[in-house]
Amino acid sequence: MIRLAEDLGAPAVVAAVDIGTEKVKPEWNEYASYIACGLGYVLASMGIGGNLAKNIGIASLPWAAKHIATRAGAFGVSSRPVSRIRRYPSPAQETPFGGVRLV
Repeated sequence: MIRLAEDLGAPAVVAAVDIGTEKVKPEWNEYASYIACGLGYVLASMGIGGNLAKNIGIASLPWAAKHIATRAGAFGVSSRPVSRIRRYPSPAQETPFGGVRLV
């Protein structure tokens, strides 16, 4: 059985917030996704809002995950493994005959 307010209203609210913040204040869109997702799950875990709050958290999770993945890519997360790892640091003193030049 589909409940209009809980099952259809929650995704509609999340879509409206996403589209509204994208049009009015695009710089707030990322933070609105975190707030909607976190608030939905926190309110549902506290027993406030019932299935509507839970469904808002569920519906906004992909929106927030997209922003998290974009943010992680901005920090230079590499897709290839480190190819060379130095075991020991370089010596603190100059190597023997390091300053010698052949003429």
